[in-house]
Amino acid sequence: MPFDIMKPKELLITRLQEHIVPFMEERGFRFSKSRVHFTRTVGQVCQNIALCSDRYNTADNCTFWTMWSANAPEYLEWYRKQWSDEKPSGDTLGDLADWNIPGWSRGPAGPRYTLTNTAEDAAVSASFRSDIEDAGLPWLERISTWEGAAEHFRKQRWRYDKAADFLLIAGRLEEAHAMILEGIHAFEVEGRRDNFEELPRLKRRLARYFSGGREQ
Repeated sequence: MPFDIMKPKELLITRLQEHIVPFMEERGFRFSKSRVHFTRTVGQVCQNIALCSDRYNTADNCTFWTMWSANAPEYLEWYRKQWSDEKPSGDTLGDLADWNIPGWSRGPAGPRYTLTNTAEDAAVSASFRSDIEDAGLPWLERISTWEGAAEHFRKQRWRYDKAADFLLIAGRLEEAHAMILEGIHAFEVEGRRDNFEELPRLKRRLARYFSGGREQ
């Protein structure tokens, strides 16, 4: 017996509710049908998994992927107290598309998940659930700590200033100092492009926290 024809978003939400939502709810996530995303609060950290659909999807065919992120509003409070004359760059601890998450089965060059409104959707959903459990959630847990978020930015080789802030909040002063010096070295010695004007902020942090509190 054939399935009823479904629009892409309807198909995605239906399969999520059948195969993914119960699994995520057991782990404390809430699902929003209107925004098609999962959210969970762990301590002071807000975790988000957004479902994204291909613009060329058609009836009974829905290709999708996920965007993962964690945010800590506490960081904004700390920042305003420390740097009242600077505007913070947001409270994101880290974010990645699923294909960049270590261990995700479908890398950047691989195919995305596709639902076709057939019996095969159960196997697709099972594979997607395995990626969530084995790769996505462990990565989300890692970046939901100050230290893990700092290491995330360090591996990406940008936002060294923000990474240092996270380590300062965590009380890891030696590691924060090393992060600042690594960032300065990347821009001044290695010649990396400072697209986000990190270098002045790194030098301010070096002066304030590691040069007797005197900014230069």
